[in-house]
Amino acid sequence: MAEKRFRKLIRRVPVVRAALSMAAWRAAGGIGAAVLWEHFLRPRGSPPAETVFALLAAVFFGLAWAAYLRLDGLKGPRVAVKRPPPKRRTGDMADHLEDDPDGDARPLLPEEKTAARLAADLAVSVLFFLLSLWLGGRG
Repeated sequence: MAEKRFRKLIRRVPVVRAALSMAAWRAAGGIGAAVLWEHFLRPRGSPPAETVFALLAAVFFGLAWAAYLRLDGLKGPRVAVKRPPPKRRTGDMADHLEDDPDGDARPLLPEEKTAARLAADLAVSVLFFLLSLWLGGRG
């Protein structure tokens, strides 16, 4: 059931655009975390870079699995966080900020966001898995 829904949703251009954007940011964050670990935080005798990329692949695969379950209808617990309302400043730029350059752009529906998260997390987990295999085969 969720596979058909995912295939139907991922064919929409805004969902693909959101998935590509999410995947790029998540891959950049994961690579940044791996580089930070490798160059600054790794103690002597700890696992090499391919293990870090394999661990990141497992984390993103777990996130993709959670998104799949959410797309299949599983609802997780909701945590209510009370935040104070943001202070809004108005000025001359307020008129220009409200102009929408994408005239027809609408926010994604929650189901579309979940499909985009699933696609992005799967893509990033495959990328990190392939990176771990490539780094492991080098040395």
